[in-house]
Amino acid sequence: MHRDDWESSSAFDDKEKAVIRFSEKLTRTPASVTDEDIKSLRKWFGEAHLVELNLIIGTMNLTNRFNLCFGVELEKTETSQR
Repeated sequence: MHRDDWESSSAFDDKEKAVIRFSEKLTRTPASVTDEDIKSLRKWFGEAHLVELNLIIGTMNLTNRFNLCFGVELEKTETSQR
């Protein structure tokens, strides 16, 4: 599967697709996250979980940007070799 084919893939359910959609928007253009995006996540997540989801996405973005800036290479693991 190509990385942009997730939206039409049967590998993800509606909940997972909503999280991926939110993650992509928050990562690429945070100002594009709308009330509708949050509303769609409220079907599955309460306030505390939405805060946690946002924190996790933000933390991963910070980590990735830090690593890219300083050329940090990730350790190769069995999972990353697949």
